[in-house]
Order: sequence, then C-alpha cells, then structure tokens
Amino acid sequence: MIVGSELGFATHFVSSRTVPNLLSRLSDLEDPTPTMIDRTIEEHHTKRLPDEPVGKLTGRTRHALDMAFRHDTVEEIVEDLTKLASTSDDSVAKWASETLEILYMRSPTSLKVALEAVRRGKDMTLLEALQMEMGIATAYCVSLTIVIMLCDLFNLTNAERCKFGFRYRNNRGPSRESKRSPCLVS
Repeated sequence: MIVGSELGFATHFVSSRTVPNLLSRLSDLEDPTPTMIDRTIEEHHTKRLPDEPVGKLTGRTRHALDMAFRHDTVEEIVEDLTKLASTSDDSVAKWASETLEILYMRSPTSLKVALEAVRRGKDMTLLEALQMEMGIATAYCVSLTIVIMLCDLFNLTNAERCKFGFRYRNNRGPSRESKRSPCLVS
C-alpha cells in the first residue's frame, strides 16, 4: 500500500500487492505528465481486500488519537494520553502508553515547536509548509552551532574553572559535581 485513505489524507488506495506493478508502469512512462501519472495510479486504485492488513491507527485507536491530539498544548495532549493509557481498551491503552514513551524521549521545547508547526501547516500549501520546516530546522542548527561556539570559546578562555559550576553527565543534563565548563561532556 503506498497511500492509506483510512488516515484521512489520501486520494487513492493501492494494494501492497500491486505496488511493484504500479512502480514498473510509472517508470516505463516516457516524459510523464501529471495526467499520465494520475491515469496510471487510477488504473491501480482498488478497494481494500478483506485479507489486506488494516492500518494500526483505525477504529478506536484512531478515535483516541483524534481526541488526545485535538488540543493546542502539549500539556493537554500528555494529560489525555495519560488517561487513555489506563483505559480498559487494551489496544488504545497500549497505543497511548507507547506514544507517551516516545513523547517523553523528546525535548519539551521541540514538542511545542512541532505542535505549533503542525497547527500552522494545515492552512499552508505544501511549499509553504516545507519552507516553514526548513526554517525551523535551520533555526535549531544555528542555535546549536552558537552554543557549541560559545562553549568552545569559554573553554579556551577559562579552561580551569567555569564560574557557573556545571558540567554535563552523559549528555543527560547539568551536574554540580565539578567546577568545570557547562560545555564539557564526561
């Protein structure tokens, strides 16, 4: 399956069994136009067969996803996911718990930036959304570069002692165990 209409953003369903044939047909097109490509996809468009696997995010799980992610703040989303993780529906509880685990591995700031980008992106064209994403990625890279440069400068100018008194343990956060630079990683 290359597109999944059950997720609400696809226009065609193509069975995973026919994808190789579709790709072959598309690669055989000489000087393809959008109309030719659309016609070829239309030829391979089918309804889901009864023995085809259903996507993971359908039914009750999809309803839970829509409910939890309807909020405009990460805190409200996490609160709903926490409630769903203890629901009596095993598949929803498992999905909510796994989703929470993934969210807890991420930076709170990056979650908030990503949520805002998704909310803004729904009213953008594809090009505008990609440009916004590039801007976000660039901003993160520039910020990281500045931090690294400042740390390098600070280490060079005051290698013996850091007046902030912090260092990083295993990339997990600051520790007051040493009076070394906050930029050093042990």
